[in-house]
Amino acid sequence: MHDSDISQEMIDEAKRNPNGWVYKIDCKYPDGDNIPPEAIEGAWRVNESGEIFEDFVKNDSYRPIEKSRRILPKFMRMKHPSQAHHWMIEFDLRCLHLFPKIPKEAYVGYWLIGDDGAPNGYFRPTSTYDPEAVTKILESIKY
Repeated sequence: MHDSDISQEMIDEAKRNPNGWVYKIDCKYPDGDNIPPEAIEGAWRVNESGEIFEDFVKNDSYRPIEKSRRILPKFMRMKHPSQAHHWMIEFDLRCLHLFPKIPKEAYVGYWLIGDDGAPNGYFRPTSTYDPEAVTKILESIKY
């Protein structure tokens, strides 16, 4: 990242947040949506005067959005018109019975919901999905 990657919006954000950080996020998230760590490319440190003053720090958890050709589970293909432009989590289906307390290790990724309320094929993998950890979690559950 270069200084030229710092937009006026980022400079304004720094002024509003002295002694903090300005984050580079690769797409817009609707108000109220939690931004997953995988969407944050990195950040710049902000000094007490509200100025960006250090080099860009890359986020090792960042995962770019990809156009996926994967087939979604049937229940995820349903339309959710009120969720247009939001992200829907996909998780390891072996954990379906744990809903709503799905462990982060079982989060496969996020699907973007399009204008029509259906997933539009844009997918962001998570940095936490670990099929082996999911297997261990499931084996440790006492039924």
